[in-house]
Amino acid sequence: MNLNYLYLFLAGIVVMEFIFPVIQAIVEMIVSWIEVIKGIAVYKVQCINKAVEDLDQPEVSSNVIGYEIPSEEDYEEDEDEPEENKMKYRGKIGF
Repeated sequence: MNLNYLYLFLAGIVVMEFIFPVIQAIVEMIVSWIEVIKGIAVYKVQCINKAVEDLDQPEVSSNVIGYEIPSEEDYEEDEDEPEENKMKYRGKIGF
């Protein structure tokens, strides 16, 4: 009976020192290949998203992302009141 326990103890040591690390290495290799496959899929999705984004985004020349450079016409529309109207209200105080 004692010899039977000794064999079980030695078998447990062998399994812990040799078999478990081999199984762990095999599992890590399988998981790493799954990650590679996922990475390939993510790369393909990113390429498609970039192509769609390039098609959706109109080309404008601007200095800041999301803002267009104002044209000269915008500046012409923002002219102040003519001098005639300024002279009418020059002497008034209050309403």
